[in-house]
Amino acid sequence: MKFTLLSISLLALLGMTLSLPAQANSKYYGAHLCGYSGFKCIQVKRGDTWAKLFPDKRKREIVKRLNRTNVALRHRSWIIVPTNLDSINHMDMSPFPDRIEATGKRTI
Repeated sequence: MKFTLLSISLLALLGMTLSLPAQANSKYYGAHLCGYSGFKCIQVKRGDTWAKLFPDKRKREIVKRLNRTNVALRHRSWIIVPTNLDSINHMDMSPFPDRIEATGKRTI
């Protein structure tokens, strides 16, 4: 009994230890997107605002949704911006398809 409990505890501790670096790197949503070719990271400078960086409201809303934030930029040190910002809309950033065909069955 003691051996089983000790084994389970050690496995749990090992699992938490191995997952710490992954959790530390993914502290903020979007940090992993900096490595993709379709995105760029922009360093936020003191005095920057959403309106200053993105005067066009449509572009500003897309970048805010991508960064999952609606707070002032003074709370952020960097943001993710898509490189093709002129040619996309907010649905292009969605993880779901534009249309879902009905199957005739209840999903929920």
